[in-house]
Amino acid sequence: MIDHPVIYSGFDTLELSYRVAPPRSFLERLGDAQTLAKADNRAVPVNFCGSELFVEPSGGQGGYAYRAHTGPLGLIWKFREATATSPWSVHVKFRAHGLAIKGPLKMKSEADAFLRVLGCRFDVSDVRVARADFAVDILLDNYRLNTDYIVFHARANVSEHIERTRTGEFFNYVRIGRMPGKQLCIYNKSEAILQSRDSLWRDIFEQSALSRLGLIIDDFRTLEIWRFELRAGKKFLDTKIRPRTWESFLTEARSCFLILSRSFKLKTPTCDLNRTRWPLDPIWRSVIAEIECLKLDHQPARVSDEIWEKLRQEYQDGLDKQLVGLLLSSAACEGVTTETFSSFVSAKVKSLTEDYCKSNAFAERFIKRRAEYVAQFKA
Repeated sequence: MIDHPVIYSGFDTLELSYRVAPPRSFLERLGDAQTLAKADNRAVPVNFCGSELFVEPSGGQGGYAYRAHTGPLGLIWKFREATATSPWSVHVKFRAHGLAIKGPLKMKSEADAFLRVLGCRFDVSDVRVARADFAVDILLDNYRLNTDYIVFHARANVSEHIERTRTGEFFNYVRIGRMPGKQLCIYNKSEAILQSRDSLWRDIFEQSALSRLGLIIDDFRTLEIWRFELRAGKKFLDTKIRPRTWESFLTEARSCFLILSRSFKLKTPTCDLNRTRWPLDPIWRSVIAEIECLKLDHQPARVSDEIWEKLRQEYQDGLDKQLVGLLLSSAACEGVTTETFSSFVSAKVKSLTEDYCKSNAFAERFIKRRAEYVAQFKA
């Protein structure tokens, strides 16, 4: 019998920086799209050389002027103009869903291909790993998180950087350390999934539970899945990987996370007053075992038609909630009562759509919105 069955393990975050110079024409297109995004308060699509980006209303942390993404399973980009003092002008983050579905190597290939389409030239030394998070998800019934049982390395300087949250009497989340150094994060992943209604992770766990454990999940709500996540920021990576290139990371990732697993340890308490002599908790042994088997070319999850349909439905549900909210606000402004709200909505929508469908902008904007939907959901 497996004491602590691991339901899933893999990279939850990977971030890269590129020393490239995005073409000015591309940055200008991003600027125009960002202006529209600010006006609409939503991401707007822009097509450049056949590649579709969804540009956000604001820039990104770190002095990046523009921020964009390529859909729910894609990449999150940040761009700025390259200068002599700031040549690392492009940053990309691989989405957690994309990493689980496609795997790190496929995501890296997509990032490289996009930049080459833009006309950017780069070699091995022009790509650096900025952050890497590796997560191990374990089935633990009635687990009680006790931060007193987490022991730091003797030279670790992280004890003053602890964040904890609790539900009722017990903790359900702890984060120790500070980025861009190193961190340990432990939390109830199944609870987080249920609260966020993230059906994609539910599907990923169901696939993984069947393939790894032969377990068929009938009711996800009955599970307690705890995530043990080790995070390596660029300052920590700089001390372990020289140079901090993608190719070096491929060969050194396992050793980096094994070092992290020794910086933070989950222990089993004994009567010994010296906590460093406490034995490792079997849970932490399971985490280490997953790290020892770490592979960047792991078998990714399968993108089923059902998963795509759920993503599309969640997107539609979000639009419906926004629409209802706007109609409620409009009705409140016009003094509509609850009894007349339904008739008000029918008349309002009919009036707006009839007038707008006659405008010159309707067909063009409708085609663009359809293209945006197809690009995100492969519809």
